[in-house]
Amino acid sequence: MMVPLRLAAGHRAAAEIRWIAGPVFPRSRSVHVARITLNICTGTISAPLTAELLGAVGQTTTFELTPLRAVEGMAAG
Repeated sequence: MMVPLRLAAGHRAAAEIRWIAGPVFPRSRSVHVARITLNICTGTISAPLTAELLGAVGQTTTFELTPLRAVEGMAAG
């Protein structure tokens, strides 16, 4: 079950991003990522990200994102 996250103006939320970072497949392919963009309702949030994702040749290379959580005491500024 997903619980809606509401933030007061100027406050922050965080999530963990996980991906395969090593050649664990017999035939791996590498994707270099420079930016991540999240679609939230009708808007988007984008940030720089330097990462190398590995996946099996012929399959989509993906990452996992945990649900956003409010970060207490971290107002933007």
